Amino acid sequence: MHYTLKPALWRSLLTGAHLRPWRHVRDLSQLALDDLEQVGARGVVLDADNTLVFHGTQNLNPVIVPAFDAMRERFTCVLFSNRSPERHARLTRYAEELGLPIVEQTHKKPEASGFERAAELAGLPVEQLVMVGDRVLTDILGANRAGLRSVLVDPFDGEEPTALTWIRRVERARMGSTG
Repeated sequence: MHYTLKPALWRSLLTGAHLRPWRHVRDLSQLALDDLEQVGARGVVLDADNTLVFHGTQNLNPVIVPAFDAMRERFTCVLFSNRSPERHARLTRYAEELGLPIVEQTHKKPEASGFERAAELAGLPVEQLVMVGDRVLTDILGANRAGLRSVLVDPFDGEEPTALTWIRRVERARMGSTG
């Protein structure tokens, strides 16, 4: 899969703009849902791999299940995960099992169009959505640029592709250098 960053995204990377999350928590169990409501959030956009499920699986991390269930009771939830055609079927099945709408695979984070589509699926304006994900350069950057509040969660301990491990190092370094 080939992906080209648009000039505005390059500027964000170079300047560090839009790379800071609104909140940073270990996982969903550490996210205070009252805080979301206090800032006017009515919906949550969720990444899948390393946010809800272990990378490459459909297995919810048992640590986050109670928090996820509480979140679904209080907020409209939408799944938004960048995925290849190989991962598409797995994540679509997963979204169906959870009863969550899923942003179509034609939309890619950090592009604003995917977050706008998530808002349509939730039936809410983007200002009332919060994005929760484990990646700075996709979840946090895209959400911040599209007008959502963003929550960064630490990735689960698990197997990840080597390229993703390298990208996480770059994300941490870039995030640490923003003001």
